[in-house]
Amino acid sequence: MTALRLITHLHKATHQVGLYVHRELGELAISQAEAHVLSHLSARGPCSIADVHHSFGHRRSTLTSILNRLEDRGLITREIHPDDRRSVLLRLTRDGKPLATSARRTLERLEAAALSFVSEPQVDSFLTVIEAIQTAAEAESE
Repeated sequence: MTALRLITHLHKATHQVGLYVHRELGELAISQAEAHVLSHLSARGPCSIADVHHSFGHRRSTLTSILNRLEDRGLITREIHPDDRRSVLLRLTRDGKPLATSARRTLERLEAAALSFVSEPQVDSFLTVIEAIQTAAEAESE
């Protein structure tokens, strides 16, 4: 049996991101997934649930759970999308904006630190491998 060359390292790196988020934002009591969603909204502004789903690939039920927790804490609102009444728009609240900014800056610091160890061609190669994993996982799910 061949040792896993990618998946184990990918899982460990994802786990390390979670530990970093907890270490840096633990007093805010948000999960890694919540930090990513808040950061996304901080960077992009109001966006549809479909956009968040596309960006992170959560199962719909998982994403709904994350959004419910953020809404219950008064950090986001869900509104009818003004351009498409069948779509829901996510928006940071006044209380959510500083927390989202903090989450975004925390993730940006980690990414900048990681990028300081690699060249741009290495980043491009990494992104190619990540996209291949996503494509393979989606193909295997069909």
